[in-house]
Amino acid sequence: MEDAMLQGLFRGAVIGEDGLTLSHLFCVDDALFMGEWDERNIANLVTILNCFFLFLGLKINLLKSNLFGVGRASHEVEALAMITGCSIANMPFSYLRLSVGTSISRVDN
Repeated sequence: MEDAMLQGLFRGAVIGEDGLTLSHLFCVDDALFMGEWDERNIANLVTILNCFFLFLGLKINLLKSNLFGVGRASHEVEALAMITGCSIANMPFSYLRLSVGTSISRVDN
């Protein structure tokens, strides 16, 4: 992913004013990808995942994957979900038992 970003093939999500860019989080057999909302960017991500499969033999099941369009209209999310084969999901969601997309003040301890 880092090489793909350096070569301009994938653009991660810019976080904050200091320009921090996040593209992925990996944990054991789970992955979360973040990036600019753009058809080409998402198509390139699918290509990168296919290359991952070709090199390592570990296939990504896009049918079990979810696509989130933060701040995007539902028709935009639906269109890109059709391209990728992913399911459409909404915020908040749970990633590694952590709630993503909720206000910290609303989380029960």
